[in-house]
Amino acid sequence: MKIKNDNAEEYFTNMRRCTKCILPETFPGIEFNENGVCNYCLNYEPMKVLGERELERMLSKYRDKGNMYDCIVQVSGGRDSSFVLHQIVKKYKMNALPVTCDFGAITPEGIRNIKRMVELLGIDHVWIRQDKEKIRQSKENIKIKFHGWLEKPSINTIVPVLNSR
Repeated sequence: MKIKNDNAEEYFTNMRRCTKCILPETFPGIEFNENGVCNYCLNYEPMKVLGERELERMLSKYRDKGNMYDCIVQVSGGRDSSFVLHQIVKKYKMNALPVTCDFGAITPEGIRNIKRMVELLGIDHVWIRQDKEKIRQSKENIKIKFHGWLEKPSINTIVPVLNSR
């Protein structure tokens, strides 16, 4: 759906949202009950934390079972994914293949962190990258949309701007 800049604030302000989690009516598959609570909230079950012993038991089912790798770890170069990779390799002794999907959002610091982690851990790494022209165009589009947003900033419209390509 194309929204004119003049109507964007009104459109997002009047959008129906879940009264519990604020997901918008445009979220795929969303439905609301008579109280305005969405089906995702109604069907939500809290995650069960099974503990480290159960994690170790589950990991052992995959350790040393493949030809080269026990698992794949998605790595962005940020703290969280770097920590997970380190733990999987060092603490849990898994033969991990880190994979990075870069569509233009990996920062130079992230790239350095990934290279450093892979070097220190002595493991392979796979980059999946969009071609440079598409990355350049995506970044340019986000920049244009963000500058447009700065002319008329709104909490209602920032997420669509930053998620666009």
